[in-house]
Amino acid sequence: LGLDCLSSVFSCATLFQPEFSTVRKQLWIAFANFSPKTITKAGLYRCVQTLFHVVRSLRSRLASAEVAQSVAILLDHLLTHLRKLVSPERYASLPKRLSIICSGCLSVAWPTTPKKSTLTVFLQMYIRHSSSPLKTIERYVTRILPESSLIRAKQEATEDESGLGESSSAAGTETEPLPDHPTLSLHTLPVFFMVLLCELNENLAQQRAILQEAETTLELQEEATHAVGQCVMLFHGLIALTRVVNRTQISGTALRHGRVFVEELVRLIPVLNQSVQLRKTILPILTNVQRSTRILQVLCLHGKQNETKLAPLVPPIKRAMETLIYKVKAMMVNEELGDAFSIHVLANRNLAGETIPEMDDEDDDDDANDNDEEHTDGDDDDDE
Repeated sequence: LGLDCLSSVFSCATLFQPEFSTVRKQLWIAFANFSPKTITKAGLYRCVQTLFHVVRSLRSRLASAEVAQSVAILLDHLLTHLRKLVSPERYASLPKRLSIICSGCLSVAWPTTPKKSTLTVFLQMYIRHSSSPLKTIERYVTRILPESSLIRAKQEATEDESGLGESSSAAGTETEPLPDHPTLSLHTLPVFFMVLLCELNENLAQQRAILQEAETTLELQEEATHAVGQCVMLFHGLIALTRVVNRTQISGTALRHGRVFVEELVRLIPVLNQSVQLRKTILPILTNVQRSTRILQVLCLHGKQNETKLAPLVPPIKRAMETLIYKVKAMMVNEELGDAFSIHVLANRNLAGETIPEMDDEDDDDDANDNDEEHTDGDDDDDE
């Protein structure tokens, strides 16, 4: 990996310009001293510091995003080893520096559109190494992605008004990046959506692990429970985007990774029930979960009727949601809160939220069962 990174970095012609002679020399020394058998703690630390300096200096001048990706991967591997060798005080600032670098790489207008795998690496490292991963995800869910969705909505509205369908100008609009986020366009939006949803699933699993630890203090339990609530709210924000951006890739990601989120909730609810006061924490969380599962039910119906590519993803997530419903009902009854929960059949709706006629074929009974949804008190939505 080190040799690959060395080759990639030195393939950048900018590095051989006169003003970078000092940086070039530092980089040579850093790699010359990097040997798995002879490297010392201090030497490894200096190597990492040098790489941070080089990447920061050359980030916007590297030949391609793939070159920056190779350096970022090397830094990530080095940080993994460095964490075990140096004191926490010396290590503390390094992950955040890598997060800033990856954030910067996402803000560079590269000569060519970065590959899907490259954008995935940048966004994953930006989130995982940031001081608050959930706040980083929130920034994308509440501010950045909605901008991209609004562009798509305006584009479709323009097409409808013109009556021309997809034109060459509309196709061009789809690939145009946002001014402040040059790597994010409607062409790359599915990549960002997938990474954010996967990182949200990972964060929810981490909170469950914290709550399950026997030595977890009450303060940590409260923090983890609050983080679970944030995860659920951000999950709803991501899933709600499928109503605005009607793309098969995004809908498929929502069904595939949404199932993982629902299954994690199934494992998490009994843990929450043992750790915190039920009415104070779980009921608000379930209310937000309910809003998300309603959209997922609509996506399932859309996949079965209109998108053959999505059809195989429907049964697994429906089983997960059904398990969640009955787990929650059993928990409510056990806690003598049965009056706060009811099950009813949802009206069939399309992605725009419009009611569609019931199907009159032999699948009616199955669809009615599939559309069962939980209803908790405190949710005054009357559109479902």
